[in-house]
Amino acid sequence: MDIVNNIVTVLLTSTIVSAAVSFVLKTWFEARLKHHFELELEKLRHSYEVELERLKTQLAIMVETTHELTERRLATYPQIVELVYRVRNIAREIVAPTETSPILIDEFAARTGELENNLYVCRMDLERDEAFLPIHTFKNTAKTFNRLLEDRDHYQSHGEEDEASRISTELRGLYAEIEKQHRPIIESLSGIIPREKEGYQDVQAT
Repeated sequence: MDIVNNIVTVLLTSTIVSAAVSFVLKTWFEARLKHHFELELEKLRHSYEVELERLKTQLAIMVETTHELTERRLATYPQIVELVYRVRNIAREIVAPTETSPILIDEFAARTGELENNLYVCRMDLERDEAFLPIHTFKNTAKTFNRLLEDRDHYQSHGEEDEASRISTELRGLYAEIEKQHRPIIESLSGIIPREKEGYQDVQAT
């Protein structure tokens, strides 16, 4: 009977020890896993906060940049639209079958020069909006038109009517180019600036 009791005692003791060891090991592993996951979670939380701050900063910069770009557009694009209209309208009057006023010729030269200045001041923004090249081409056509006006004035002042007449024919051809080139510019810039800010509305009928 003692032997049986000893065996039962040993078995019970082994079972209790095994259970205790299993419980301790289980608790230790759970604690280790919990600690590991807490560390990983903290790393992820920190990474998320860093990324969130980066995105907030990036968004703030984008908003500020967009605001500055919009302000520059509103300050200059309507002026360019108006100048394009005025250059085209003055050129139309110059090629009309009536005597051209010297004041009108001076006005054309002044507006062409003003357009050129605005073009290069706004070049970066216009390039970004893919609007620079058409205005640059229009400006060059207007400058050629202005140079021909000077040539015609020279021939007229020296009584060379044949040459003056030839220049007048060239001017009419250039005006046709100005007429063709100005509309896409207006449509392009009008798609960028708000309608209420378009500076050409008061000159369309002139």
